[in-house]
Amino acid sequence: MEIAIIGFGNLGKFMAGHLSKMRNIDLVVTDMINRDEEANKLGIKFVSLEESLKRKIIILAVPMESLEEVLLRIKDKINFEGIVIDVCSLKMFACKLMEEILPKNVEIIGTHPLFGPQSAQNSIEGMKIALCNVSSKEET
Repeated sequence: MEIAIIGFGNLGKFMAGHLSKMRNIDLVVTDMINRDEEANKLGIKFVSLEESLKRKIIILAVPMESLEEVLLRIKDKINFEGIVIDVCSLKMFACKLMEEILPKNVEIIGTHPLFGPQSAQNSIEGMKIALCNVSSKEET
């Protein structure tokens, strides 16, 4: 499974730390700021935005106020049938933006983890995530 996390702040690092421990996941991260050293310390590959967009699953872990800007930057560079997932807290806002801006061939899932890096620092087992299927196929 090829996954990219766009945004390597607190939540992006938290997710990357958990995903990197799973088998059969090819994980890369990117950020507006070069965080190559931080990613390397966690054993995760830091790549360019363009390289991250080649993955089948793209997780947007950017601040809410940056979401529209990021979507506008990536919309013409996503040229495959993949899945874009966000982790912003305001679901209607984020889902509407993704649906309006992203190409129609991209599947969209809005998520909201009902926990954060502090409350799940030891484990994510049993933690809940709200899912909003915007345009994902049922079999995905």
